[in-house]
Amino acid sequence: MKYVYTLTLLCLTFIVAQLPTSEGLITEPPNFEKIPYTHAKDYIKHIYTLSLEVEHKTKIPHPIVMAIACLESKYGSSYIARKNKNHFGLRNRRHSSGYYHFDSHDDSFAYFSRLMQRKRYKHIQEIKSKALEDWIHAIQAAGYNPHERYTRYILQVIRNLKLHEIKPNNGYYLAQSKIAQCP
Repeated sequence: MKYVYTLTLLCLTFIVAQLPTSEGLITEPPNFEKIPYTHAKDYIKHIYTLSLEVEHKTKIPHPIVMAIACLESKYGSSYIARKNKNHFGLRNRRHSSGYYHFDSHDDSFAYFSRLMQRKRYKHIQEIKSKALEDWIHAIQAAGYNPHERYTRYILQVIRNLKLHEIKPNNGYYLAQSKIAQCP
């Protein structure tokens, strides 16, 4: 098991080094050690490169993509995430389960990218702000999740897992707010 983990980390480091960012190529692997919870850290390692791909296609900062996936899939442990490989809780009224079913985790993130490029969300790609709160408010205002506390939940995930500190952060930041950190 130790060798599998080491090999996975080496592969992740190589893949991440090849991904483009707004600053060019990533030159160092991400520091996942800042994430305080083991179960969350394992999930973030799994979805990190997928979230960077979503950011590259949609301009939505990857900390937000990771936080949405964490929240919607319970860190990949929800029934829908495990059985349907659906990390965003995306609903499908035509499917008997009520949720989209994907063949792979990559497909779930690719569909989320396409969803965020639809006309309904197109204005999100125009945002110039580096404040993550502005992005989350815009995504919610476009109708992604109408729950009145959704923005707050996403911000809590980002703050508690320190997702905004994972490199490359491309200058995105969290404004100081009164949102309490969960233990």
